[in-house]
Amino acid sequence: MDNTFNVFESGEMVDWKNFIFDVSGLPQKAKCFLSGELGLSGMEVSLNCLAPLEDMPFVHRHRNNEELYLFLQGVGEFQADGQILPIQSGTCIRCDPSVARSWRNTGTANLLFIVLQAPMHKLESETINDGEITNDKLLWGQ
Repeated sequence: MDNTFNVFESGEMVDWKNFIFDVSGLPQKAKCFLSGELGLSGMEVSLNCLAPLEDMPFVHRHRNNEELYLFLQGVGEFQADGQILPIQSGTCIRCDPSVARSWRNTGTANLLFIVLQAPMHKLESETINDGEITNDKLLWGQ
């Protein structure tokens, strides 16, 4: 994509259950990777829905990428290097690449969450120092 910005409409969070991520030999999951949808070049972001009492059927880690899990709805448990952490709406968990991790939905509603991953130790500046105010006029409310 040659655009300087891209838009992808994921729909209402309730519809995230309709995403299909299929890896040979593994159960299908309701997951949508946004790198392909938006042309991301420095991180991966996925939208995820785990049905009630469903779990991630394996433990995994990464070679280079740290991950940030942002839980938006539901309740469950997150396994990180042999520890079980409770998760609920508002829980945020960051994992070094080496952390062995998995999660499960222990509730009666869908567990909705966003996962961001990027190479560890590659953040070049703090967000506040990287941003700058422009002279562009706001287009709404005029």
